[in-house]
Amino acid sequence: MIISLLVSCMLILVYGNRISKSTFFFLLVNLVFTLLFILILIFSVDADFLLKDFVECLKPTIYALIFISGWLLSKRYSQDQAVRFILIAGVLSVLFSYLVFYPAAYPLVDLYKARQSTAENPFHFFRFSGTLGYPGGFGYWLVFVMQVSLLQLYRGVTAKKLFLLQYGFLLSGLILSGSRGALLIYIIVNLMTVVSIPRHRVSWVVTFFIFWGLVLFLGLLFFIDVELQAIKHFQAVLDAPSGGTFQHRASELQGLILSLSQGYLLGHGPSNSEILDAHGPIESVYYFYGYKFGLVGLVCYFFWVSLVAFIYFRLIIANQKLNLTFFFCLWALINMVVAGVSNSITEEYKSFYMFFLLLGFTSGGILDSSSMQSKRQSNPILYKDGIPR
Repeated sequence: MIISLLVSCMLILVYGNRISKSTFFFLLVNLVFTLLFILILIFSVDADFLLKDFVECLKPTIYALIFISGWLLSKRYSQDQAVRFILIAGVLSVLFSYLVFYPAAYPLVDLYKARQSTAENPFHFFRFSGTLGYPGGFGYWLVFVMQVSLLQLYRGVTAKKLFLLQYGFLLSGLILSGSRGALLIYIIVNLMTVVSIPRHRVSWVVTFFIFWGLVLFLGLLFFIDVELQAIKHFQAVLDAPSGGTFQHRASELQGLILSLSQGYLLGHGPSNSEILDAHGPIESVYYFYGYKFGLVGLVCYFFWVSLVAFIYFRLIIANQKLNLTFFFCLWALINMVVAGVSNSITEEYKSFYMFFLLLGFTSGGILDSSSMQSKRQSNPILYKDGIPR
């Protein structure tokens, strides 16, 4: 958080004169949420107060600063450059994860694991997680990288053979992450992609490829006995579909509804010490904001969801679909709404707050419709599909 905040502040100090009205509005709204969070904290503070409780109140403002820094980066770097970086980072992350099968690499990969290889229950150790610590978060981000790979195929930038090699390698990383939530998001995102871009023949080829890939994977779950922990994690759903983390996350939604129905409309405050003792680690982002900050927290979260939805539908209406912004917003919207029940892509600190950085980067120019229109008219060569090249 400190690194992300410092870098964001430095960028804003250097390029602050370029901040648009829309990004300033985003900052202003999140400042209001931070002030409301602090008031809730003041009225709910107890003897077990932690510094973390106060820092959580600052999250909306910190996210807004990171968003603005991403928006500023979009003025300096093109989306094509960002796409290349994302694909390289994704492939290298999966390649790094394959080191878990080599004991000599344990000292290195242990640095990025939620649990160490010498732990009594090293369940997470043989599930891929790249450098993000947790397999769930890693799986969600891999789905996005795979969407970026698909974007390059749609645009004719990547040859089909290279795409299949790259996509298959990324898919192996997704499966070996053992993330059931990420697999569900993968299916939904791809279905939505095909529905959104029906005119491209290649989309039906990819659908065929994905369909038979899933058939083979389900066959693996039902009929093959393997020792890989990631596969066993998927197979555990067949044995006990309501057990494990699923039960914990379902109880969080029930707890949130109960809390609001009992009149805690402003939540219980951050109170991390109390929540950890009585509840355990928080999995659901809805529970995180709703239980701690009540309706204010939920409105704050859905303000971000609404921003992503606004950009997504704006691109749909303008028929600007073959760009990084569209693919990011499609992936982000489904993650924020569906995967919000489990892991949250907005709260994973080990991802260095990439979500708000990319949200700012991909929305650069989209929110400023008047200036964007004039720039396209005066310099059409520099713009493609309504976005900077």
